[in-house]
Amino acid sequence: MNMRCTTAILSILLGSIASTTQAQDTPSSEPAPAEEVIVQVKGGDLIHGKLIGENDDSVVVVSPVLGTITLPRDQVETVVKNTPDAAAIASAKAEAEKVAAAEAAKKAAEEAAKPKSPWKGMANIGFTYSDASSVTSSLNLGLNLERKTDLNTFLFEAKYFYSYDDGSVTDNDVFVNGDETYYFSKKSPWSLFGTLTYQWDAFELWEHRLSPYAGAGYAFVRDDDLTWTGRFGAGGTWEYDGSRNFDPQFLFQTTVNWTIDKTQSFQGSAKIAPKMTEFSNYILTIQANYQLRIGEDTPFSLNFSVLNIYDSLPGPDGNNNDLKVVVSLGYDF
Repeated sequence: MNMRCTTAILSILLGSIASTTQAQDTPSSEPAPAEEVIVQVKGGDLIHGKLIGENDDSVVVVSPVLGTITLPRDQVETVVKNTPDAAAIASAKAEAEKVAAAEAAKKAAEEAAKPKSPWKGMANIGFTYSDASSVTSSLNLGLNLERKTDLNTFLFEAKYFYSYDDGSVTDNDVFVNGDETYYFSKKSPWSLFGTLTYQWDAFELWEHRLSPYAGAGYAFVRDDDLTWTGRFGAGGTWEYDGSRNFDPQFLFQTTVNWTIDKTQSFQGSAKIAPKMTEFSNYILTIQANYQLRIGEDTPFSLNFSVLNIYDSLPGPDGNNNDLKVVVSLGYDF
């Protein structure tokens, strides 16, 4: 009986010693509380200290330099035991991340320091074709240029319209406009302007029409993404129809430029130019364009534009209203 008890006790002791030895020989992959650790936070910095506790929300470390620190879990990259190998790996990784961050910051600074061109432009084309009871087609071409600085803005636009219907040309005309605005200072709402419009129309009596104006403007809103301006000036319209006629005119105009977001923008203007000696004789021009970019990082866009020119006294057999509604594909450059 005594021999059996002694054998059982020895078996238990040997099993306990073997279990303890196996536990000591098997390394733990996770640091235990109060164990020396290396915490790498986002950005590459390393914190050495004792791990007090960690959960899904935070990691608590006692640093010999910084004291007790509670780090949000989403700011922690890794938590590893502080061994010579782990320290060397963590330091190398942190240094590599710092170098990469420094290179990225340097590249971004260099890009920001590069002088940006004040010029930008857009070319667009629209085409329609129909072959039903009659064959009809239309072609619309456009070019827009803009040069913008703190003190002045130059705008240029050229449009060509051509329409064909069942063997006959029904529309063939050109519209060109150049516009320069000078502000008195970077923040001033007041400005001076000069604008020149040229039109050629194969179906109008005058055929060629040139309209220069100059005057003063006031920006009711002048922000980076929205400008709204009113203008008053004077000039006139010269028409060539075999003879040369010039009508002195006043000019009243309002313009809106609105960058809605990264993919959408709107530009619109309305101007009326009455004859100085006869206000019932006037030319009214309304323009609007809505641009929808096809993705944030692409130069292509869809453009929906309207151009309406109304002449109150067009002359014998002339047309009062000339309306163009165009859907086109644009390319920014």
